[in-house]
Amino acid sequence: DPTDLNLSPVFFPDGTRIAYFRRGARGECAIVAQDLAGGPPQTLLDCTRKPRPQFDLAPDGRQLVYVAVTRPQFPAGLLVRDLATGDDRVLTAPDPDMGDDLHPRVAPDGERVAFFRGTQSHRQLWLVDLAQPATARAAGVQRGLAYGAAWLGPQGPLLVAADWFGQRSLNLFDPRD
Repeated sequence: DPTDLNLSPVFFPDGTRIAYFRRGARGECAIVAQDLAGGPPQTLLDCTRKPRPQFDLAPDGRQLVYVAVTRPQFPAGLLVRDLATGDDRVLTAPDPDMGDDLHPRVAPDGERVAFFRGTQSHRQLWLVDLAQPATARAAGVQRGLAYGAAWLGPQGPLLVAADWFGQRSLNLFDPRD
């Protein structure tokens, strides 16, 4: 439908499909997978948890890490969907004064997720082990507007788009130190 918004494409590891966020003109939404050779899209996640168009795939393509409601009337957190079973588990659930968890990026080794936590102009980089939700921790002290991050290797560093130092810039952040 030409009125649909299709946002945030992410390639599956095999390079033959993409996942993207779709919002229809009537407010319906989904994260879908599309085979690049054609055919109808496959719904990976519907609107039940009110997902946002911010998500990432694990390097093996078996898990989807996405931003959504984890608890009613609380900030958005991160959830992990097992794409084979459709089961979800909460990865992060920030308290009301912490702000939303946004822009998840799974490390190339599939062990950690980098994300931003905070309010509009005070977002901070955090890390969480994909297998152990209780490990969420601030990765540094820098705060500001944040636009996203990309892993440059299995253990880092991360390339972070943020205004941590007074202007929009790309910042190199090594989570090891």
